[in-house]
Amino acid sequence: MLDLATLAALHAKYRDAAALPVADFALGPHRFDFSASTYLMGVINLSADSWYRESVALSAEAAIRRGRILHEQGAAIVDVGAESTLAHAAKLDEKAQTSALLPVVRELATAGICVSVETYQPAVTTACLKAGARILNLTGTAKCDELFREVADFDAGVIICFVQGDNVREVGDLDLGADPVATLYEFFARQIEAATNAGVSRIWLDPGLGFYYRNLQDSGARIRHQMHIFLNSFRLRALGWPICHALPHAFECFEDEVRSAEPFFAVMALLGPVNVLYQLLDNVIPVRAAREFAKSGRTGLLAYLRRTGLFLSLVVGVPVLLISLAARPIMAIAFGKAFAGFAHLVFWQAIYVLLALVYKGLQYYHRTMGSVGVLARSALVVSVVSVASCIILARQYGATGGMIALVVGQVLNVAIPLRALVYSKPNPSMKIL
Repeated sequence: MLDLATLAALHAKYRDAAALPVADFALGPHRFDFSASTYLMGVINLSADSWYRESVALSAEAAIRRGRILHEQGAAIVDVGAESTLAHAAKLDEKAQTSALLPVVRELATAGICVSVETYQPAVTTACLKAGARILNLTGTAKCDELFREVADFDAGVIICFVQGDNVREVGDLDLGADPVATLYEFFARQIEAATNAGVSRIWLDPGLGFYYRNLQDSGARIRHQMHIFLNSFRLRALGWPICHALPHAFECFEDEVRSAEPFFAVMALLGPVNVLYQLLDNVIPVRAAREFAKSGRTGLLAYLRRTGLFLSLVVGVPVLLISLAARPIMAIAFGKAFAGFAHLVFWQAIYVLLALVYKGLQYYHRTMGSVGVLARSALVVSVVSVASCIILARQYGATGGMIALVVGQVLNVAIPLRALVYSKPNPSMKIL
């Protein structure tokens, strides 16, 4: 719990660092006086995979419009990125990034807006600086010397992002040690020295929010990390440069879960109609299964269920597989391009739906044979395992983890009654009345 006493104690402990000045500078007509003001940066993400959907613009026109609005709303800098930092996001080569960024950068720069470009690619950096960008938002550590020279040659500025890896797309677990500021300080000191040696004279330091690290996928762990960094980043003023922070929205903590649930709703809407078909089957197949059992016994029942299963695998299974294979364009057409990044969830939902089809056949068999105890035991085990696996996997893998947990439960839902069928012995005394 954050309170005034905590803030007061932190300030008292590092009072000297809080009072240190940082450099002021200008980028062309854009003056930054950090001793007197705090400045806002607006963000535009050109990738449909980006986590914060409100920042996504999927065409140059939409991005330019958003950039103008952000500027009018008070953003001193408008930052544009073409590639999401999320692990599942599509990787874009230099050509694809450049082609997406240049029309936006040119138009916003021509309008007199101070444009920052987020990338770790040298060719993208050069093209965007030529097009009028004034800041490189550097999200990598590889080829830094080359990138710093480019920034200096264009008399531009650089936002140095803390990254443990070659770039934000190639990271593992974050390890900052007992005092994260000491690790951050050492990293930024090295990068500042390299940048100033290359001739760069306008620098921001970005400690990073950590969305892309594997051990910070749990919202609670990530927000605790972010809070600690936010509260202590003023200690980096000793390096002499201003700090750039991205403020987290933290929907998970502040009860606005609607955006987080949107992918689930979209996937359910895409494959949900299959459940209507399953309900219809519940009104037809059990009656016919009972008739087959009354006429030909267990052998006749199994033969009927096999024929029905083969027919349904064609009617249901084939369309579901086709939808899962074409999930990305279908999600974009049905719900908007911003949902295309969640197409991988459709794959897991498709597996769940197909397993449910198998379970339906097993359910009809056991209900007809009177072995409903098997179904009850299966339901109990599946409910416990599904909830437990969801708690574990969703913390680690988010929405994907939740979908995997559903599949894990459905696998058990099939395995338990299937085992009972394989090892069951016919009951000769059972009759259909």
